[in-house]
Amino acid sequence: MKFIKIIKSKKLIFLALSTLLVTACGNNFHNYEKGRILKNCSTHLRSVDKSAKLDEYLPYISSSAKRHNITPQMIATVIDVESGWYPKAVSKACALGLMQIIQKSAGKDIYEKWGMLGVPSVEVLFDPKKNIEIGTRYLDIIGNEYLKELKRNTPKEQAKWIYLTFASYKAGIGSVRQMMGGDFSLVNKMPYSYVRELIIKQGAKYDHELVYHMYKMEQSWKKYRFLSE
Repeated sequence: MKFIKIIKSKKLIFLALSTLLVTACGNNFHNYEKGRILKNCSTHLRSVDKSAKLDEYLPYISSSAKRHNITPQMIATVIDVESGWYPKAVSKACALGLMQIIQKSAGKDIYEKWGMLGVPSVEVLFDPKKNIEIGTRYLDIIGNEYLKELKRNTPKEQAKWIYLTFASYKAGIGSVRQMMGGDFSLVNKMPYSYVRELIIKQGAKYDHELVYHMYKMEQSWKKYRFLSE
């Protein structure tokens, strides 16, 4: 009888521990989903009605554009190329959401600018309004801080600034600076065609994805021209 009682007691203890473990794992998984930093990602994209999504997200695009001195056309172009307007897009590099924010790079940089600790969660970056705000602020940092030396008085100067802002958003500001000879002030003396040629040539050597990405950026830029008219 004692032996049976011991077995029953062990079973009860085991069941109790199992219940606690499942509960704990469930809670941890919930927190992990919300606050985790993604690693070892695989591409996750879906086809959506881009026109409907533009209409849905245009209020967020317009308000973020005004706040950060970035045109709606630039924001729409980035969204179109980066995620195809799918709000829960994930890349193999673990870039998330509409504007494909990487938590530990662009996400962390923006949080630091806002005086916030840590990085934006998966949940935050899958939220269209928040993702657009973070992505637009990142465009602002690139275009209006890192590329502030570039003149923008003429349409051709504007075109150079936009092209290099897009290239830096994709490849990183440090990589693009190297492509431009290590000094962005040199760009003011270069024609737009030469700047574009440098990016394509350097991309062909070190980053084939950048070349195709910039081609798609140019196509999308034309498509959303009406947003700046």
